[in-house]
Amino acid sequence: LKFVVKQPCRIAHPSASTVSSANTQVRRGAMLRASLLFFAAWALGSEAHMVYQQKIPNGARVIRNGVPWFAVGHKKADTGSGAGENDFGEAFERAGFTWTKELCQADSDGDGQSNGLELGDPDCVWKVGATPARTEHISHPGFADSTYAAEALHSTTPAPGTTTRTHSALALTSAAAPLRGLAASAAVALGATA
Repeated sequence: LKFVVKQPCRIAHPSASTVSSANTQVRRGAMLRASLLFFAAWALGSEAHMVYQQKIPNGARVIRNGVPWFAVGHKKADTGSGAGENDFGEAFERAGFTWTKELCQADSDGDGQSNGLELGDPDCVWKVGATPARTEHISHPGFADSTYAAEALHSTTPAPGTTTRTHSALALTSAAAPLRGLAASAAVALGATA
């Protein structure tokens, strides 16, 4: 078996400008991929917060010092990325990312208020998809400087379907007024015939 080489092999050496151009294209491609990965991670992180928000009462309504706190389980308001979990986030994770009676009754941040009270579920009866007992004045269960202020809810008008002593007394007084008028009319009628 013979091999015959008719022409010598030549290896083409690229010019310096061709190498530079190729390196630039590789760098641009790498930067584009890195940007896309960063954007995807950011978008997935935002989506993750929304999933967890739905697993606790008023998860999207938490306010700390006037700032909406979308990443309820984290130390930063808008993203958990690199921020670490706050005490509530750690407790929520230990509970399997589930709103349990134990998690509700706990005081994760040590401020003297249960997680349920701060998140609008003081009786610990909320279930995923339901409306919590309270949807306003929601405080953060992961920071002691954010507490529910009961006086913020006091109003002269009771919520529909609820009664208070004052409300009940007014209702009784209002209902009794026509009866008093009827009784007075009956007395006059009876007195006139006697």
